[in-house]
Amino acid sequence: MVYGARTPDPNQDAYPQSAGLLRVLSNEQIEQMEQRQAAAERKQLTPKIMGLAQFIENAWEENYNHKREQNIDETMLFSLLQRNAEYDDSKIAEIERQGGSKVYISLTGVKCRAAESWLVDVLGSVGEQSWELEPTPIPELPDDVIGRIAQSAVQKWIQESIQTGQRIDPNKTAEIAIEMREVVDAGLLKEAFVRAKKMQVKINDQMAEGDWEKEFDEFLTSLVTFKVGCMKGPIIRQRKKLEWGKRGGRTYAKRSKELIPVYKSVSPFDLFPSSDSTDEDEGNLIERQRLRRKDLQDMRGVDGYDDEAIDLVLTKYGLSGYSREIDTDWERAELEERDEDEEGHYTQTIEALEYWGSVQGLLLLRHGIIDDDDGKPIDPLTEYEMNCILAGRYIIYAAFNPDPLGRRPYSVTQWEKQPGSFWGKGVPELMMDIQNICNASCRALVNNLGISSGPQVVINDINRLPPGEEIEALAPWKIWQLQNPMNAQGPGIDFFQPNSNAQELLFVYDKFANLADEYTGIPAYISGNISVTGAGRTSSGLNMLMSNAARGIKKVIARIGRDVIHDIVRRQYEWNMMFDEDETLKGDCRVMTVGILGLIMQEQLMARRMQFLQMTGSNEMDQQIVGVEQRAEIWRKVAGTLDMPKDSVVKTEQQLMADKIAQSKTMEAVGQQVPTEALAGMKDRSRTGTGTRSPSPAQLPQPPSGEPAAAVL
Repeated sequence: MVYGARTPDPNQDAYPQSAGLLRVLSNEQIEQMEQRQAAAERKQLTPKIMGLAQFIENAWEENYNHKREQNIDETMLFSLLQRNAEYDDSKIAEIERQGGSKVYISLTGVKCRAAESWLVDVLGSVGEQSWELEPTPIPELPDDVIGRIAQSAVQKWIQESIQTGQRIDPNKTAEIAIEMREVVDAGLLKEAFVRAKKMQVKINDQMAEGDWEKEFDEFLTSLVTFKVGCMKGPIIRQRKKLEWGKRGGRTYAKRSKELIPVYKSVSPFDLFPSSDSTDEDEGNLIERQRLRRKDLQDMRGVDGYDDEAIDLVLTKYGLSGYSREIDTDWERAELEERDEDEEGHYTQTIEALEYWGSVQGLLLLRHGIIDDDDGKPIDPLTEYEMNCILAGRYIIYAAFNPDPLGRRPYSVTQWEKQPGSFWGKGVPELMMDIQNICNASCRALVNNLGISSGPQVVINDINRLPPGEEIEALAPWKIWQLQNPMNAQGPGIDFFQPNSNAQELLFVYDKFANLADEYTGIPAYISGNISVTGAGRTSSGLNMLMSNAARGIKKVIARIGRDVIHDIVRRQYEWNMMFDEDETLKGDCRVMTVGILGLIMQEQLMARRMQFLQMTGSNEMDQQIVGVEQRAEIWRKVAGTLDMPKDSVVKTEQQLMADKIAQSKTMEAVGQQVPTEALAGMKDRSRTGTGTRSPSPAQLPQPPSGEPAAAVL
């Protein structure tokens, strides 16, 4: 009996049926497996596959050499060091030669964290979505949908004509046709809106299941830190799914597999564009991938992948791994805290090269590819967009670009764009000189503080010290013993106090630390710095500073919305249009990301609304100018931006009107009751002679002219 084992239910076809870890294969099964592997090997050795593999290797060498010559990886490694507040080996050696402090002021880390938080606050603020789907002005719908809406409009018009007894005037057929066309167009637009919202919900669900939020957070980190940020997707992968069912009165779990779109943040270290690339869709692009065995398993069964080649890769490299040698691998692994060997190889992964690029038909013909996806002969002079994956030395995927327009599933943008270049600049690179100067001033400050913290000693004549005298340490109240040779002149020991330059060094640091705000466009108060002076000391002044600072972040947010979010959603929409089985959500839509810039303005607008409510709530004159209904409207907008049920938190106009009517009736009732009670009290006091003396006739309310005085009483 094995402890923890369960007796499998023979009626279940789920994973509890497992018969153990060891699987016994017959000789026939082993022979079949070996035959499949041999067939896969022979397929990889065909001129067509070998030609593709060699073509990818040549493109890889060219792109890798270009990236190395431009020192792209070295610059990004220095940016990562700078963000982590670490010196490189050469700088440490230089500091050790000079001696002194190795202090590192993490000014870059503060700026990077502030930039990421700012982007997260803006892109994920107020609970609103940064994109939405809308139908095009003249939406195109399937013919059956158009026919159904037109038929419904005609039937409705006929029924209304019969009910009203209206007859068709032959002279007004053109007017009737125009009227019917307007009704049909309105129906089509309404149907397009419904389909757009269905598609939007579908894409939201796909992004939630495809790890969008996690990967987008990593993308923002890369965007802020490195030369580019890159999102990839949708990528179709096979994922396991757990389903529950009942059989024989018992609940059981069953595993199944489904193909879902997933998203991935690609490290800039793994991107290798060609020398003529300015964006992800120009030239050719190679992504260096580190695939785990599970990743390769998830590719099996996906359309276009060679399952036999994947099995061959797992057989050859599954235990040993496969890695390509790159100069910066070891240093990158150390900074990313990955467990690799001394050469930077990660033995638990199998490296692959994914190639995206345009290939001339003549080259395809030379490699044995004679037909395209549609079965048409390859034209020698036509450019064909190809997508291939080379895992180790085996091609596991080779196909023409599935995008009808030849676009690639990468979305790349930069914190600061460099015109005409694929690469941009991140926050650490923008403030690299500032960080170096701040570090130098702080090292000098610490060294100077140590030197000037006490007196220095000068021994003019060491021969005057007695044997064994300790001269390497200075202690309080130390007594110095000196010998007095006949030829001694002057004091044997002198003391002096080194000057302190702390104020000058602090001034230098503050000056350049403040310059970092201008170099990066990330002010100190964004990260919660309370030492803000000048206009930032008041709420209105801080709002003004925030508005000015937002001008710099707007460009970055606009690029994220245009280059990344818009493209990812568009690609997912097009994939659903082509492959989703639900026809009710398919329509003519466009992706709108205009609201992404409005989010940052909405944050500032909410702060100004709160300030307006505070100003008008503490002044009686302002309260008379701004009524209750107007203040309620402002509060509704504030509650809406906080993702709160504004109609239940703030009273509606009808509720405010009902309260006003009830208050008016209460005041009217009180006004009718008070004079009668007051008059009765005065009569009682005059009759008893106690209390206040009865008022004289002159003190009583006087009637209007022309009325008798008795009318008042």
